[in-house]
Amino acid sequence: DFGLGDYFGWDVVAFAKVVSDSIYVSVSRTQGQAMVKGSGELGSLTFTGLSKGSGEVEVDPAEVHFYDADGEEIVMTDLVVGDATITVE
Repeated sequence: DFGLGDYFGWDVVAFAKVVSDSIYVSVSRTQGQAMVKGSGELGSLTFTGLSKGSGEVEVDPAEVHFYDADGEEIVMTDLVVGDATITVE
């Protein structure tokens, strides 16, 4: 489950889709809204265990992209991403 963070505010369009072993998330401000600046939480993922065990969740920084209002990619030099281990007991 994808939970929207507060960084973009609440006037956004957001999608999350699972394909095979990947999760694709897209969050966009609606047209006409001012661009945002600063730091904050973009969103969170909640996992539901189906059986006992553990697994790795990896975020590949090369697959994380940000775009401005003109569709130009923004280079994020201080983006913080991390990997996690999820365990179901």
